[in-house]
Amino acid sequence: YFLVKNNVITEVISNFKSFFPTTIFPPNYSKVQEFLEQNNCYFIRTYKEHNPAIEKLIPCEPYLENNHVYSVRTAPLSTSELKTMQENTKQEKVLKTRLICLEQVDTLKVETSYGHIFDADELSQSRIQKALYLMTQENKDSIEWILADNSKAEIFKPELKEALTLAIKKQSEIWVKSWIDKNEANLS
Repeated sequence: YFLVKNNVITEVISNFKSFFPTTIFPPNYSKVQEFLEQNNCYFIRTYKEHNPAIEKLIPCEPYLENNHVYSVRTAPLSTSELKTMQENTKQEKVLKTRLICLEQVDTLKVETSYGHIFDADELSQSRIQKALYLMTQENKDSIEWILADNSKAEIFKPELKEALTLAIKKQSEIWVKSWIDKNEANLS
């Protein structure tokens, strides 16, 4: 706290109760704050309203403004700070776009011309590739498969190939679209 007399900060008060030894302070903080302000004691504020897009806070000697004691002042951001903020904003947009793509890929599903719906995320694509490899190695035409709705079905090799092809195409469309969107955003 600071003691203010005639609009000038006169003294730092680490324990305001020592200045008012005969006063009993109520447990309600707002009443204590009100009492202190009535007796020209002000809590030091280390934050001041400002526009962080163009201004920053700088530590300074305490000063009185609008019945508040501040230990920070506002200053305009430098050109290099503004450039850094713009670069960080671009990086945040890229990261956000990538996260959206990952979410879309993680929930990807495809429907084959046979009417079955397959999970088509990257792990599922890997499982389909392994199943196709196994079917080729063991010279099998079909395999039991758990579909996206958790039902079990016998799936033949051509349908499994179709599911994998559709999954790869859909995943590619998601990533290419995000790349185009990202580059269009960088142009504006």
